[in-house]
Amino acid sequence: MVVSIEHRLGRLRVCPNQQRPSEGWEPFFTAADGICWDKFSVAGQSQGGGHAALLGIRHRVARVVCFGAPKDYRLAPGAPAAWLRLEPTTPRDRFFALNHLQDHQGCSPAEQLENLRALRLDALGPPVRVDTESPPYRYSIFSQRIIPAAN
Repeated sequence: MVVSIEHRLGRLRVCPNQQRPSEGWEPFFTAADGICWDKFSVAGQSQGGGHAALLGIRHRVARVVCFGAPKDYRLAPGAPAAWLRLEPTTPRDRFFALNHLQDHQGCSPAEQLENLRALRLDALGPPVRVDTESPPYRYSIFSQRIIPAAN
């Protein structure tokens, strides 16, 4: 899927320059039909958040934001997917994650936390519960949210 995203961004280069040449898209693309990845922030929710993280591993981007992600947890060995342990091209302090403790879609909140630890995001600080902490949330790069059940 990431290769598809990379291809689509590369094709995107043609459209703005032809259809909207006055909008200043040139800084986002190289003359050799390449993408200036460091000019892009990537974000996604659930599977898309995993794609954003993988793009941040493969390319140095401005920022990576994962909502409810990454969810690539291998149930048989009980471990995060191997790609989560790759050295990212994007510095880790540019990765951010917001996960919900009641999100059990794809993997459990504990497994998502293991995934974030596999990315070694915990080296920059512990996860923070935004419901019990005050801004700026100890400057944590990943946080969890709890919404109380309705009475």
